[in-house]
Amino acid sequence: MLSALLSASSLAGAQSAPASPPAAAAPPATPPATTVPAESSAPSPAPETPHPAELEPALKPLVPTGQHENLPPPPPDPAAPPVSDYPPSLPAPPVLFGTRGTFALTGAFTVGTSYLGTQASGGGSEFNVRLIPSLDYFVAENLSLGGALLFAYEDHSFGSSVSVTSTTLGVELGVGYNVPFSQLFSWWPSVHFGFATAHTTSEQLVLLNNAGVPIDGELDEQWIVASAYLPFLIHPAPHFFVGIGPDAFIDIFHEVDRQDEKQFRFALSSVVGGWF
Repeated sequence: MLSALLSASSLAGAQSAPASPPAAAAPPATPPATTVPAESSAPSPAPETPHPAELEPALKPLVPTGQHENLPPPPPDPAAPPVSDYPPSLPAPPVLFGTRGTFALTGAFTVGTSYLGTQASGGGSEFNVRLIPSLDYFVAENLSLGGALLFAYEDHSFGSSVSVTSTTLGVELGVGYNVPFSQLFSWWPSVHFGFATAHTTSEQLVLLNNAGVPIDGELDEQWIVASAYLPFLIHPAPHFFVGIGPDAFIDIFHEVDRQDEKQFRFALSSVVGGWF
């Protein structure tokens, strides 16, 4: 009877619940595969390139903004070439004759005739050759101080009765000022004071019994002279010049065998020189 009741209850439960197949073990979950339709041939989009603004923080200096302006500049490299005051595109201005700190080496040379006047005698003629090498230094712009040595040979004729030949050695100091007109032309007047000594031989015709008798003589001279030279210069090449101009001197003191005999002279003199 008990087994009949159990059978009846089992039958009743079977009729109330729907029939289901026995549960099987579930396979592991896998993502669904993405499939591309065969008819689609469009390429996949390229990855986006980051905008330069996104990289800007990485390119900024490590020094905070506003502080690098107060930092001192880095020291110059000792091996670096010196930097000129002028831009590389502009050439340096040329150094002209008369620039402060330069030297001028000249040699005045005179060959010619001139008029000679003295206090003791009348006029006469003179043939002279003079060589005056000099060195000048520009102590300021266009202002020069210098000195010179003098060598001169002169042949004087007073009328037809007296002929005098002399050799002169001397030294002088002077000051000059250069007046530049352009890079090619300038005017360099100067004044000088010097001391010189000369040895002179003379030949004089003396009438004796209506015949001319030559009388030879010798004498020594010493004098202090003031002179002026006003040459116009041409500068055809750098550090070289030639010039010509009037030249004159007058004796401040002139003693000839203990007798005072002052002279003056005018001539046209040339000059050739260079400067450095």
